[in-house]
Amino acid sequence: MKTRLILVLIFSFFVFNLDAQTKIKKRDINRINDQAEEAFYNEDYRKALSLYQQLFQMNPEGSDYYNYQIALCYLYSNIDNEKAMTYIDMAKESMAETPVTDFYYYNLGKSYHLNNKYEDAINSYQQALDIGVEDDELKKEIEMQIRICRNAIEITKKPLEV
Repeated sequence: MKTRLILVLIFSFFVFNLDAQTKIKKRDINRINDQAEEAFYNEDYRKALSLYQQLFQMNPEGSDYYNYQIALCYLYSNIDNEKAMTYIDMAKESMAETPVTDFYYYNLGKSYHLNNKYEDAINSYQQALDIGVEDDELKKEIEMQIRICRNAIEITKKPLEV
């Protein structure tokens, strides 16, 4: 009887401890997420990048969102445009089904564009337009980026001899 009571107490302690650890982890994730969002909002992309990478390690369930945010940090800070393209591509499946799909395709196009993948950039920009961009400024920006990519394709066909 004593053994059973001791086992129940030990089991209860472990369950309580596990629940407490889960609550602490969720609190830490929320705190770090708030810091990351604030840094991103304030255009401190290097700090936001570090925090989103930390969140990715702590909470793999949110990986698509964190991949997208990591991609944007790389993209907007010009730290590493190839990594921006890689991370934004990894988030494609889930981000392509959200209310900001047009903005996702714009950023995907931008990442291709910065990596000199002009045809892919044009296709992504066009997907954003095909979805139906509601923001007139964004629509004009996308149309301009498509023209820039087409010009870049023409220019790279005829390199200058130096």
